[in-house]
Amino acid sequence: MPSPAAAGQGQVEIDGSVGLIDLLVHINPATGAQIADLEKVLDDASKTVWDATDGHFRIREVTFVPDDDMSFVSADIRVMATSDSKTTGNLPGIGGNSHVQLGWQNAQSKMGYTLAHELGHYVLGLYDEYEMGGDLQCNSVPYGYCVPTDQVDHEHYCLMQSVQHHYDHDNNPATEEVEVAEFCVPANHDLDGQEDFCIAGVKSLRTQQTSYNGMSCWETIESLYPFVSRPTSLPQENPPTGYVQPTFIDSRDVATVLLLDRSGSMAWSTADDRGEVCDNGVDDDADGKVDEDGTVDVNDACTGTRLDFLKAGMRAYLDDAASDGAGNNQFGVVSFSGSVITDRPLATLSSSNLAALKSAIDALTPGGATAIGDGLVEAASALSAISDTYVKRIELFSDGVWNSGIDPIEVARDLRVEGVVVNTIAAGQAVDSYVLAAIALLTGGSQDSGGSPAFGLQSASALPGTFDDGGSRASYSFGRNPDNLVGSYLNRWARSSGGVSIIPEQPYHTNLPQSGGTVPLHEIPADAWFTGADGLNLIPDGAEINRMRFEIAPDTQSFTLVLAGNLSQMSRFAVSATLIAPDGSIRSLSNPGADAQFTHDPFYEMIRVSQPLAGEWTVEIQSASSDWPAQTGYLTVFARQPLQRLAIKLSKRLPSVSDQVEVVVEPIYVTTIRDLGTLGLRVTDPTGGVQSFPLVENADGIYQATISGLAFKGSHQVTVIAETDANSWRGTQTGPAAIPTLRMGASDAFFVIDGTDVAPVPRPEG
Repeated sequence: MPSPAAAGQGQVEIDGSVGLIDLLVHINPATGAQIADLEKVLDDASKTVWDATDGHFRIREVTFVPDDDMSFVSADIRVMATSDSKTTGNLPGIGGNSHVQLGWQNAQSKMGYTLAHELGHYVLGLYDEYEMGGDLQCNSVPYGYCVPTDQVDHEHYCLMQSVQHHYDHDNNPATEEVEVAEFCVPANHDLDGQEDFCIAGVKSLRTQQTSYNGMSCWETIESLYPFVSRPTSLPQENPPTGYVQPTFIDSRDVATVLLLDRSGSMAWSTADDRGEVCDNGVDDDADGKVDEDGTVDVNDACTGTRLDFLKAGMRAYLDDAASDGAGNNQFGVVSFSGSVITDRPLATLSSSNLAALKSAIDALTPGGATAIGDGLVEAASALSAISDTYVKRIELFSDGVWNSGIDPIEVARDLRVEGVVVNTIAAGQAVDSYVLAAIALLTGGSQDSGGSPAFGLQSASALPGTFDDGGSRASYSFGRNPDNLVGSYLNRWARSSGGVSIIPEQPYHTNLPQSGGTVPLHEIPADAWFTGADGLNLIPDGAEINRMRFEIAPDTQSFTLVLAGNLSQMSRFAVSATLIAPDGSIRSLSNPGADAQFTHDPFYEMIRVSQPLAGEWTVEIQSASSDWPAQTGYLTVFARQPLQRLAIKLSKRLPSVSDQVEVVVEPIYVTTIRDLGTLGLRVTDPTGGVQSFPLVENADGIYQATISGLAFKGSHQVTVIAETDANSWRGTQTGPAAIPTLRMGASDAFFVIDGTDVAPVPRPEG
């Protein structure tokens, strides 16, 4: 049996004397013709690598992955839809935190050769062999050519040198395809610069490959892959026989089952497991009063149920998915308590199916135990009927502890083998976030063979001390506030559909002036969602207008702004929003304009603006109810800009207090953003305490932080902010380019398995 030589999202599998390269490719939304063009580029690159390595390496399989954050992070090749994207290939290479970036407009003839060069970095661990850096006055020592340009021929050449010399793979002079494809051997490596020196006016310098690897390219390949034997003489001019084209798999479409908890605890208060619930005729908090609404004592107020807010979150999730145009993506609904029901089968998201999905969700009623494992089995069964070309996902929400039916950890192990990814959101005091985090990790971890021996998970009652994320393509979130499941699910949808969070979650508090004690206008700082310094604590009665500003990048396709209420009684929810564009034009419910679409829901107001102007936008939030003038809730803004992302990756999902969690952050605008004006990372622990950790930029523009000093058992929220300033830049094919003003955020979560337990004693379900 062939065995993988490198773990990670892509891999090289050794089959005798051949290294078979499997790659994941992320591309911005593309037409069928563009995909066909890209397949030609990848095939040309594979031919070139096959030739250069004398038949030792070729691309076996290419999978085009969905346009979402997890796929973006895990992709081996990222294709950006712009002409000035710098094409690069990073080390340490396949299976690490690096990738190849390919400018889409460069995906034309001869681009396969360039991609083969980048795969030399990414797969084979090679450095460049061309002239770069420095100057002839020796102000800094540059790198030189492997073979002097006047000595290049079909034998004295190196693919890492990138000199334009062509070779015809078809042996047809009329169809010259790609450049000379050879790697250097000791006899023709770095002929003019084995030593580090610089003589003014003389180009005689060692190559980057010599400086870092200290040997020829063939020697480096042989050292990394022992099954390879380098040529005993100069490279052979003619390509070897036996080439096989790559297999291409288009897995950009997604089938998603919304797996929703309707157990008895979903009828509980959003504020507290033992809190009062409005309008149920029950003294939930055992204080001798029923359905108290806070009019007598604001600290003794009932709330809606968790299921009410979950339904609202799912409606918002589906509303925005439908506005995006879901294409071939499919959605279905499965719910569970002690029993499991398929409430809506998988189908594409048409307008009629959207209404049916929302109706099925609104019809859910709470009661019974929490059979998470049984729900996973039913959701997986629905997905098994879908074509394997789909990426198969389950969006699992639960507020409780598995207490009935099949062990969910055992099910998660099976789902991992079947390739089903489970994203989880946990909320509530009684929730077993530990198990939900483990389910997400098990189903989304790296694709190692033979099950999951590294994890050693036997059952939900015997979880391990810790295990690594390993490049998980699943997501775990802890909803600290069950009353903002609208924001939680909208941020989840943004991450799942190529969006970027501009304002992940910012509280608002408005009031009408006749209510007394309010200020006319309160300006919320643009970064308050990250710092927490929004000033709302200084105006306990609220402000007539809450104003906040946010930045929209050039060429943004759309942005969505949502005001989600969190009132104790959502029947009193009534807010209005006015949007002011960078040119001063105004959009409101009464005057939406041609580019804005307003959606009203009893729990939220959603505004979607298409093809928005770039620059600073302003939102002004006001109460729209004289009967209930005080309005509170959360503001969320996210955008769809294919060239803009803030990707975040954690090394561990279930650490112990003795562990460190490594965080990798990639702020992207076409390419990696360098010299950011602000880049911050904060961790919120289960007590609500916040700690900041520095993010350090490495030579490749990847930002890394180490989270340590963990003390408390439970869910920890990681939040990142990235802001550009006048000094920020990105690389292009012709040099540095300026970055527009950007401000964006991202979040993730991990669960510490030991340490001080500060969680309240959960209320028994049932």
